[in-house]
Amino acid sequence: MPPPDGDICTPSMLHAVLTFKWLHGAIINAYCKHLQHRDFSDHYISTTWFPKFMLSRARGETKSVNDLDSEHVTKKTKVIARVMDEYFRRDKAHFPMHVNDNHWITIVMHTVKEEFQVLDSNSKGAISQRIRNMIATLRAEISKDIMEANSTLESKKISDVSSWPINEYKMPRQNDGVSCGLFVMWCIKYWDGDRWTYEFDQEEINESRPRIVAEIIFSKVNKLEKVKMKIVKIMEKE
Repeated sequence: MPPPDGDICTPSMLHAVLTFKWLHGAIINAYCKHLQHRDFSDHYISTTWFPKFMLSRARGETKSVNDLDSEHVTKKTKVIARVMDEYFRRDKAHFPMHVNDNHWITIVMHTVKEEFQVLDSNSKGAISQRIRNMIATLRAEISKDIMEANSTLESKKISDVSSWPINEYKMPRQNDGVSCGLFVMWCIKYWDGDRWTYEFDQEEINESRPRIVAEIIFSKVNKLEKVKMKIVKIMEKE
């Protein structure tokens, strides 16, 4: 379980989805892992802890995402892999970001349009300066990774993203204080970088909660087969 959210969903985390409580990052991670296993070949989905880590690194609290590796060559290799496989292998990289200590938003690094897109279900029409600063910091840290990778790459250099604009796009609004995590999951699922491929609203988000839990539990990426069988047996009894 990578800090601080991980990908392991506890029963209490899943129960929070059903009881209309705020979502833990592990729920978003698990569902996104489920989506990535399906046909989402045109975009990469980051974990919730990665943007948080990058902001921490910018503050000097952590030097590198590869701190556990002592060998410099290994660190360089991992930076290149991250830049090539996560940031630029696909047209879009999605970053679920926690802001204001109580809200989830979606950031999309669109490598074709060369911009950072902001999708905020609680937006009031303009990105707050605090959130814009957080996204700019994330952008700067990604740029540092690219510069480090470019210093090693002998072939084609990767484009610098430090000057890419930060643009907000309209999305369905939430009308409660707890559904932002679900809106992030649906942003990743239905925003293709140019338009919405499916229209949804708060009511549909609310109705989707049991299905979200079921998808997470019975996903192919969930390796707890015994748990799946126990749930199936309980369902059969009912």
